[in-house]
Amino acid sequence: MGGGESFSDDVVAAAMIDRLVRHAEALTLTGGSYRTRQRRELLNKENRAGRR
Repeated sequence: MGGGESFSDDVVAAAMIDRLVRHAEALTLTGGSYRTRQRRELLNKENRAGRR
């Protein structure tokens, strides 16, 4: 759903986004990703099961 579909005007949607992110802070996360690790483990499990 684009901004124009949710709001009557794309300009209104852009203004709302601007207000939301105006005071936002960017964070840099380090370390492993839980989702990436979980996906990798699932793929390894599927690969091992396929070799049997």
